[in-house]
Amino acid sequence: MIFIALALAALALCRRCHAELFRGQLHLHTNLSDADGSPDTAAAWYSRLGFDFIFFSDHAAYHDPRKTVKDPPEGLLMLGAKEFTFICKNRLDRSVPFDINALGINADIAAPKTDGSFSAAAEKCVGAILEAGGIPMLNHPNFRFAYSFEEIGGLKMPYLLEVINMHSMVPNEGSAAYPSHERIWDTLLSMGRTVYGTATDDTHFYDSFLRRKRNSPGMGWILAEADDLDERSVLDSLRRGKFFASTGIKPEAFYRDGGDIALRAADNGNAMRIEFSGAHGRLLASFDGPSAVYRIKGDEMYVRAKVYDTDERVLLTQPVFLDGRDPVIGLPEV
Repeated sequence: MIFIALALAALALCRRCHAELFRGQLHLHTNLSDADGSPDTAAAWYSRLGFDFIFFSDHAAYHDPRKTVKDPPEGLLMLGAKEFTFICKNRLDRSVPFDINALGINADIAAPKTDGSFSAAAEKCVGAILEAGGIPMLNHPNFRFAYSFEEIGGLKMPYLLEVINMHSMVPNEGSAAYPSHERIWDTLLSMGRTVYGTATDDTHFYDSFLRRKRNSPGMGWILAEADDLDERSVLDSLRRGKFFASTGIKPEAFYRDGGDIALRAADNGNAMRIEFSGAHGRLLASFDGPSAVYRIKGDEMYVRAKVYDTDERVLLTQPVFLDGRDPVIGLPEV
């Protein structure tokens, strides 16, 4: 136990072992598709809530927020995106929606033609987004229980996956018959895929009477580790998995030091628990409290951490890969 005590002491001295953290939203809608607020309304909401950057991801509608937001809030970085929707046959032969965000594109890109095959749609769309210089994020697998690791397991290109989506019609935890988003994520990671997990609002309601706890701004977000608040730095953080996914818990330090992985969350007054997981979602270790250190054994394939508290708020780290896989989202350099 001596090494744990020493590592925790080092963690206590490390007030911030990363670059600055910027709060960001990767999935929101406006009245340019199916939400009840304008681009200006969306920008104003997220600025008031203390966000540093947002991506506008309207359905089948790319727009440049520098043109569509007439009164841009000071200090809010606004980035372009687009949500594609395909109707595909899933493993149960049901016709279901497959939604994917193209993050960080600077011009509209056309949806690739597919034959209704889930795997083909995923392959072609991820490829098209990467080719355009964007970052693909596969959205809410459990929306209408559309897809799981069976449909996208053959997709070898790296991408982001919504592990937490705060839309009221998305059961992130799954059901008796369908796996949770976390289980889907762990299965893909155990197949050797580079997949980073996100938390998002999927905002549709801003000021209407329909606004509830979910479908609204400020429910789920990422905290991107970056040196500067600009487009290049934010996209680089996403490509390299240098971010956290959160519904209310903030990290203070997360780093690997030789054979140890250390994590400290900000104390919010609630009881906290930290769990480290590896291949196939196997629980490797758990700790009570906001700080923990895990010693790598060598057979984990990857290690990721989850923090949760008594108010059901969650913080997810990205996996630390131990098997030599390529950790960067993007097309291979030629």
